[in-house]
Amino acid sequence: MRGPAVARLLHCADHVRLIAYYYLRLVTVVLGADTLAGPALVHSLEKRGYVVIASCATAEAAEMLEKRSKGFVRALVLRPQDVCHRFRESYGRHTDHA
Repeated sequence: MRGPAVARLLHCADHVRLIAYYYLRLVTVVLGADTLAGPALVHSLEKRGYVVIASCATAEAAEMLEKRSKGFVRALVLRPQDVCHRFRESYGRHTDHA
C-alpha cells in the first residue's frame, strides 16, 4: 500500500488524534479558586488541557473565572459556612434519635 492510500490513512490518523486531543481531557477540582493564587492556577491548568471545576465563595468570582476561561472552566459557588451549618443541622437530627 503506497502513494495516495497511505496519505489518506495518515491524514485520517492525524484527524482522529486531533479529535481525541480535543475531547479527551482530564478533569481537576480547585478549591478556593477565588483566593490569591486561585485564578492563575485555574487558567494555567486550563491552558495545559485540563477541564477545571473551581469553587468560589461569591457568585461574582465564579462569573469572572468563567468569563476569562476558554470554555473548559466551570465555577461553582461553595460557601464553607453554609456547608458546616447544613452538616450540623443534619448531624443534630440524627443524634436526636439515638
